[in-house]
Amino acid sequence: KAYLDKLEELISSYRSQEALHLIEKIGTQLNQTKRKQYCQNPLVNAALSTYLAKAEALHMPITVKAVIPRENATLSSDLAIVLSNLIENAIHASEKQPDSHRALSLLTICQGDILSILVKNRFDGTVALDEDGLPTTKAKGHGIGMKSLSRFRDTYDASVLCTCEDGWFSTYIRVPWGESSPS
Repeated sequence: KAYLDKLEELISSYRSQEALHLIEKIGTQLNQTKRKQYCQNPLVNAALSTYLAKAEALHMPITVKAVIPRENATLSSDLAIVLSNLIENAIHASEKQPDSHRALSLLTICQGDILSILVKNRFDGTVALDEDGLPTTKAKGHGIGMKSLSRFRDTYDASVLCTCEDGWFSTYIRVPWGESSPS
C-alpha cells in the first residue's frame, strides 16, 4: 500500500522519472520473490520450485520438463509430497558425487488418464532394494521418503520402478490421473 501511495503522489505531482524508478524498484523486488513455473498444478509447482531451487543453489545441473495438469486436488497434494521427497533424495545423492558428475532430471507427461514421472540423478554407488523394488536404508533418520512413495503407490494404484545402473539412480512412476483415479 505504501508503494501505491508513493506512486500516486509522484504521478499527481508530475514526477514521471521518479515514478518510473519506483515502478522498476517494485518490479525488481517482485522478481526476487517470484517462483519458477514448472507445471500448471499449483501444489506440485510449489513443491518443485522449492526443492529445485535447492539444487540450483548447489549449482547442480537440472533438467525439468513437467507436464502435470491442475485437476485432481487430493492426488496433487500427495504427489507434491512424493516429488519433494524424491528430489530431496536426488539432491543428497548427487551431492556425494564429484561436481562434474552431479545432475538431476525430472520428466513428467500426462497421456490420457495416466501420469508418468521420471526422477533421476547421478549416483555411482549401489542401492539395496526391498521386496517391492524400493530403496532401503539402515541409516538413522532416513527412509521416510520411500515409505511415503510406498503409501502413494498403494493409495493411488501406481506403478513404481527404481533402478540404479550406468551411474544413474532412477525412479519411474505411472499413476492413474483424472476423475476416475483411485483416492
